[in-house]
Amino acid sequence: MNFQPVAKSRGKLSRSPSIGCEVTNFRNPPLAAKLHGNHIDVFIDNQPVKGLVDSGASNSIISETYRRKQRKVMFLDTKPVILKVADGNYVKPLGKCVLHLTINGRTQPFQFAVMPKCRHDVILGFDFLKASQAVLDCGRAELIFNELLHDEEIDSHGIKLHGMSDSVVPARLCKFLTVQARDAQDNTDFLVEGNKVMCINQGIAVPSMITSLRKGKASIWVTNCKN
Repeated sequence: MNFQPVAKSRGKLSRSPSIGCEVTNFRNPPLAAKLHGNHIDVFIDNQPVKGLVDSGASNSIISETYRRKQRKVMFLDTKPVILKVADGNYVKPLGKCVLHLTINGRTQPFQFAVMPKCRHDVILGFDFLKASQAVLDCGRAELIFNELLHDEEIDSHGIKLHGMSDSVVPARLCKFLTVQARDAQDNTDFLVEGNKVMCINQGIAVPSMITSLRKGKASIWVTNCKN
């Protein structure tokens, strides 16, 4: 696969349908929560708990044991849902709970699926990351919320990211690829957001992530969504 994304620098994310992915470099640091391994400290209805951040989980989860301990009300789901869990098995949630989740002083209600058996009390899945517009910065071990990016101005000059070499990403797998940015400012951190058009037309997805440009090179995750 010859990967040749397009990027925007120093500004709010462009929503233009250019093929590739888009990048912004932010001047004002957004709100960030520190990761401890894969966990962050959160409060659920004013009770402290460690939440596992798992972007591979489509739904956010609380365990039935934790729900009973905290005496949270559970509602039955009117639409039957079956979730695939980490060991490859399929499990039907018992129901759902709406809880008030607080991270770094920000509180928001969010819906969790209640699982009969779960190794973790709370799992923050992709639905939470998407709804919160949050980005995982694995290099800094932070969960970054990009609300403070809304006042940025769009830079009309694009930055093109070129693949260092042709790469093959197997179907339904992801790969870490090294790309070049020939005319960009070096030693800069960028927020990368995948382009929806490329994902729909080519089945190639680039997850939102933070990457660093060093000596004109950066690394990004690329997923082949096709079967």
